[in-house]
Amino acid sequence: MSRHTSFVVSIWMLCGACAAPNAEIVALETSALESEPASHIAGKRGGSGCPLDPPNPEGERCLFGEVFWDIRDDPALELASETWIRAAADLDALTAAQLLLAVQQSSHTDVSTADEALARVDQGEVRLVELVERATGRAFRALEYGAGDNSYGAFFEAGSPVVVASIHDGDLIDCTITQSSGSGS
Repeated sequence: MSRHTSFVVSIWMLCGACAAPNAEIVALETSALESEPASHIAGKRGGSGCPLDPPNPEGERCLFGEVFWDIRDDPALELASETWIRAAADLDALTAAQLLLAVQQSSHTDVSTADEALARVDQGEVRLVELVERATGRAFRALEYGAGDNSYGAFFEAGSPVVVASIHDGDLIDCTITQSSGSGS
């Protein structure tokens, strides 16, 4: 028996360079039991005169730090749990979709099922860290794995298949969740 779920998320952002709203549509289709391949389709980002990613305003930094391991010592974050994903059959549809996107942050951009994603990462396992921003109570997930002695993966808002920061060789890039430097942390 196969469960099939589709996620469609619309994100609106205001681009300072063109002062016009731009939409990004991400559609993810996955099967919790991996009997069907998963895919993701990203829609338009940016626009005339707009960068692809919004700039990080001065005085703000990525909530998660500069490298993946910063989350362990950041007083702004509470680590709620840390587990390992080792079997795709145990995943719900959202976690399977997040797993695919996290593994696609390395050279494995062609993975299309959670089973295939786990087969491509070191030791066939992915770390799942659940985090809470102390000041706001916002919840996040990080899926991190090894790829040839390097750390890769992605951060997501809890309940969403949209990548909010990527982990590339341990560094955090393309972070869209910032924390004001004046927030006390």
